[in-house]
Amino acid sequence: MEVRVGSVEASGRAVDLSTAVERGEVPTDRATLAEALASAVEAGADPACVGVPVAVSAPDAGPGHAALGLVPDGRTARQRLAAAARSRGKTASVEAELTARRAELASLPEPAVDLREARERAADARGEEERLRERVASLRGEVNARRDLDAATGDAEAALREAATALSEAETARIAADQALERARRRAREARDTRERRLELADAVGNLARAARRELADAVRPAVDEALAAVPGPDGSVPPTGHRDRDLSAMDLPTVSLAAIRVADLDAPVVLALERRRFADAAAAARTLDAPVIRL
Repeated sequence: MEVRVGSVEASGRAVDLSTAVERGEVPTDRATLAEALASAVEAGADPACVGVPVAVSAPDAGPGHAALGLVPDGRTARQRLAAAARSRGKTASVEAELTARRAELASLPEPAVDLREARERAADARGEEERLRERVASLRGEVNARRDLDAATGDAEAALREAATALSEAETARIAADQALERARRRAREARDTRERRLELADAVGNLARAARRELADAVRPAVDEALAAVPGPDGSVPPTGHRDRDLSAMDLPTVSLAAIRVADLDAPVVLALERRRFADAAAAARTLDAPVIRL
């Protein structure tokens, strides 16, 4: 692989940038650089895409690499072990169902229906219709009163005709507004159903994903237990303290991550931002983990 960070360039199966980081020869801090390098490895990203001037030319990241390519990064022990299993071509028994549920979830749109505008238009239309209805009734009473008095009704009748025409138009507008509101309510009901289905699917996906990780992690657990005896702990000791502990969650998580990487089948490099005393250099890390390494 070939790695470039700012003006610093290095190549080989084991790239050690720890000295350059300590000397301030790279244009960012260690944690940010680690994330940028891991992103570049995983996505084959252009330096501009990760926000830090880095470039990595290396084999493509395969299955499981995303959860193993940076140590530490906060993932759980089970996530690490499941990723190691995936890198070795293992699949969970629920994989097909999980894929189907994810596809269905992705196919459902995010519902966003706002009834306020439709309600306001309907209310305004009803208000205008009522106002004009009262206007027509008033003018009709005036026309009748003038007729009873044998007074001229021409102007009043003209105003009545004009108001009646406006009322007819208002009735049409109110009907249209009511229909639009009903359509909006129907969409809102459909959106509610879609939201409920999305929640059901999201819950199912979460449960299936956890089941898959548990099954995959269990599949490589014996190999990881064996690998734990060969990777260094925080103080550099091999085997690390507590490596026989059956509860991986109680162990130092980066140490478990190193064991998972040792078990995994990785062609793309992993980025290590760990205590320097764990490994003498990047070459030692690459030999121990049996994987290409970028050490910071």
